[in-house]
Amino acid sequence: MNRISIAHRIYFFAVCSFGLFVGGMGYFKPELISRAVPLTLPPLHARTIASLYLAGGTMMLLAGLAQEARQVRLPTVVATIWTGALGIVSLFYLDQFDTGLRSTWFWFFAYSVYPVAGGYFILRLRKRTTSGERTLLPPVHRVLLGVLGAFALAVSLLLLFLPGIMVDAWPWKLNLMLAQIYGGPLLGLAVIALLMTTADKDECFISAVGITMFPVLAFAGSLMHLNLFAPWAVSSVVWFGGLGIASLAGVFVLTGVAAREVNSRKGCP
Repeated sequence: MNRISIAHRIYFFAVCSFGLFVGGMGYFKPELISRAVPLTLPPLHARTIASLYLAGGTMMLLAGLAQEARQVRLPTVVATIWTGALGIVSLFYLDQFDTGLRSTWFWFFAYSVYPVAGGYFILRLRKRTTSGERTLLPPVHRVLLGVLGAFALAVSLLLLFLPGIMVDAWPWKLNLMLAQIYGGPLLGLAVIALLMTTADKDECFISAVGITMFPVLAFAGSLMHLNLFAPWAVSSVVWFGGLGIASLAGVFVLTGVAAREVNSRKGCP
């Protein structure tokens, strides 16, 4: 058994602490999110971004508590993509950050160090984990993950590279900077959903938690701000329909993966 190194655990707990702090503050006290990040966000944006951070932070917490190196391969990938993309996006909006805030300095420190450290751990995992025979998830799970991953990938790439289109299509007010900030975490979730289609079933539990938490929390958070959505507008229907379908699919995959995880620990096939 290849165990997780102490340094790798420290990395997960560092990313986790920031993610859960931002997520908890933004979701439950959205008016205070500017104390956690150097951004001024209206409540619905705060809760939507917090949904991403709570999902990511929970994945990092579970990864830090995991035992085997193979269990944290996908969480390491999502952390690296997520933080790396946010770090790059932030460089295009330097004039939007207040250098007098400590949160600004921590933001740039975190999104410079986390992706570099994540890349290092990805390389270490490739050397330490073997590429033997894999037991894949059931076909229905892999199809759902493939569809969800492809859709999320398309949306994330539009947010990152064609944010103007997404600003016009978004169901409530959105600016270019926020569009691209949404794109980074969503890209990470999209990639691991696609990677889960070819990953061993024992690698998938932590990632399944993350890709389920985000749509569930974002859907619930959006219900708190229904007055901001135009009733039956195409964008509103796509938003709630997409999050609802993603939530149901995520729960279905997660329960299946969790059941297999329990059976595996009991020694059942």
